[in-house]
Amino acid sequence: MSEVLEFTITGKPLSGNARLILIRKGSRCALARTKEYKAQIKEITSIVDRAVKKNADWTIPVPMPKRESYLRIFVTWQRSTYRRADVDNAVKCLGDALQEALGVDDSKFEFTTDRRYGSTDLMEVQIVRRTAEKT
Repeated sequence: MSEVLEFTITGKPLSGNARLILIRKGSRCALARTKEYKAQIKEITSIVDRAVKKNADWTIPVPMPKRESYLRIFVTWQRSTYRRADVDNAVKCLGDALQEALGVDDSKFEFTTDRRYGSTDLMEVQIVRRTAEKT
């Protein structure tokens, strides 16, 4: 069984801050970019689905054992500008999409990120299914 799933997401990821904002007394208000954020989640979900179908022997155990298995996700974020941006915000969008596409709680994700600069905006993603060693 394959342990690695790889795919590339083109374009600039939206910030997790584009989802909802808090207003007074704990209420939430949708921003104008919320629809755009949800559309990007749907697009990334379809990319992940295609990658899983392409690599048919890559599976996630269901149910995932507690504390024994997790997904290590390596993200290389290529930016086309040197403008300041937080990698955490880009990873939040990816994490939301992966949670929806794979049906795995995001507490099972372990992210490792790298940032580089190039001619286009993209994210190269490598998901490694790991099993913790028993001691």
